Amino acid sequence: MKQNINFGKKTNQKFVQIPHNNLRLKLKAMCNRYGLTYLEQEESYTSKASFLDNDKIPVYNADNPTEYSFSYQRIQRGLYKTKQGKLINADCNGAANIGIKSNLNGFTLDRGLGIFGYTIKG
Repeated sequence: MKQNINFGKKTNQKFVQIPHNNLRLKLKAMCNRYGLTYLEQEESYTSKASFLDNDKIPVYNADNPTEYSFSYQRIQRGLYKTKQGKLINADCNGAANIGIKSNLNGFTLDRGLGIFGYTIKG
């Protein structure tokens, strides 16, 4: 079992993983113990849609799979180019889209999110 694996402290930290569902259950139990609200957010298409171009982010439906087109263009690993030629980090793009999709606190493009695109030079 994973509890009995001993590759050394550093290696265990890198390679021994907690199954995703177990992590979710433990986090949910901890939230309940401390009186916190545990919510799971549906994240489909948040990495593909362009945050800065305000792309509409659909919800994935396995019963009716549909092809969607988005305005982003991946130019290298972890980096997207918008329609206006601005660059945005892929992780920031996805996180901002999750915020838009959650709509918990009125998360919008005009709320000072600290995400800036930079013009690509020639």
